[in-house]
Amino acid sequence: MTFLRNGQALTCYSFGEPCRNSPIEWAPSMSQTSVADTLREYLSLLELLDDAYWEASNIQHKDMLYDIISIFSQEVAEINKLSVMDHHYPYEVITEGIRRVVPKLERLDEYREDVIQRTQTLTDFRDILSSVLGILEEQLRTL
Repeated sequence: MTFLRNGQALTCYSFGEPCRNSPIEWAPSMSQTSVADTLREYLSLLELLDDAYWEASNIQHKDMLYDIISIFSQEVAEINKLSVMDHHYPYEVITEGIRRVVPKLERLDEYREDVIQRTQTLTDFRDILSSVLGILEEQLRTL
């Protein structure tokens, strides 16, 4: 069920299910990415970063990739601690490292042609990076 409150679309949830004559919790509808969607994007990015790490020929590039992989691995580990029943709720940043990863991702994006060697990895990286950056920038605006 979707309602409007102060001009914002809201969805009514009660214990993870649409509410039916029960105490309710209000959650923004379609304005934030869900935990499940975020987890899927982060796992896709981690897979590509892992590929890029093994493809990298320069130790500085490997260090940069490893740093980003570590940050996302910590966030994914924390997300995985959540109940699957909570994966429909809007995503909120959990770890401190993820709050500081945007400049690292932007730097990687700037040097992606030098860091990421394989064409397929590079193409997939461009696609997933914009989605992940969108999620993170949305989170940083709300902090």
